[in-house]
Amino acid sequence: MNKQQKSMLKTLVLILAVLAILLGAVSALKRSKAKSKAEAEAAASAENTVTDTSVKYTALTYSNGTATLSFALNEDGAWYWADDPEFPLNENDIIKIINTITGLKPQQTITGADALEDYGLDAPSMTLTAAPAQGDSLTLYLGNQVTGDSGSYYMYIDGDETTVYVVENTLANELSQGIYDMMQLPDLPVISEEKLTSVSVQGAAETFLTAGTQTVEAQPAASSSSGASSGAGSAETTVTWSSGGTDVTGNETVQSLISAVRTLSIDKCVDYKPSAEAVSLCGFDAPAAAVTVIYRDDTDAEQTLTLTVGAAASDGASRYVRINDDSTVYAMSADSLSAVLTVAAGGLSA
Repeated sequence: MNKQQKSMLKTLVLILAVLAILLGAVSALKRSKAKSKAEAEAAASAENTVTDTSVKYTALTYSNGTATLSFALNEDGAWYWADDPEFPLNENDIIKIINTITGLKPQQTITGADALEDYGLDAPSMTLTAAPAQGDSLTLYLGNQVTGDSGSYYMYIDGDETTVYVVENTLANELSQGIYDMMQLPDLPVISEEKLTSVSVQGAAETFLTAGTQTVEAQPAASSSSGASSGAGSAETTVTWSSGGTDVTGNETVQSLISAVRTLSIDKCVDYKPSAEAVSLCGFDAPAAAVTVIYRDDTDAEQTLTLTVGAAASDGASRYVRINDDSTVYAMSADSLSAVLTVAAGGLSA
């Protein structure tokens, strides 16, 4: 390499070094600008909130025009219904409300509002008060829906009646819930047919079904090349049903009944801790059907599920039901109970 070539090489190395420095400076500048922009957006976002983002609420009361409901945190940090701490509350519904009102951001702010009645806030449709363990409570009032916008409501915060906010309908939807909408419904087991031991149905007719199982080892598949066995066969379990010593496995009514009791599901609560009068009105003085299912759970322990079916609900699509020893009245789809009611009315010959 001659002197001229060495000089050119030094120049190229110097240029590359300068370019690397410039590239690093440009990248650092871009990162700095991005960070500044993110910080500015976060600051602007925080400024748009109209409620404190740091408060931890421990009590909540709301009125929705139909009911007034109060909730509080217990010593274990779980929410409960103040009127009945034993009520099986799904606390996720309360947590959603708390999350909605914490750091609430309005869609629009109307300052210097002339009169609350212009927005339906002189007689609020919904009111919510949330209280922390220490400090001031937060009270929100929801008024009319925004004209032409079914997804937004007018709102003001107690202590500032001259500022009206427009908020999306999330909070209104959450406050529209009644206490039964927030109930943790019992999870009924989904039972495979092989786990069933017996099913009895009582009504105008009485039917008792006993399950029998038979496990057969399937023949292993033959090898396509030599005809030799390609592996062990899988076991197949067959379930048969008998009633009064007679095999009724092929009876279509039996198959419909077994399918129904394997996948029962509650739709909603109708009456928690009902009065004797309510129990009678729901048809439990003379139930349409009583079903007892004996089955084995995943640990192979024997379990019993009892379902009592009362009268048809007023919606025409449900029946009132009770589960095991629970006094609560629930609603269950009438269609899902069709086979149960058929057997209760006429037995297997129905």
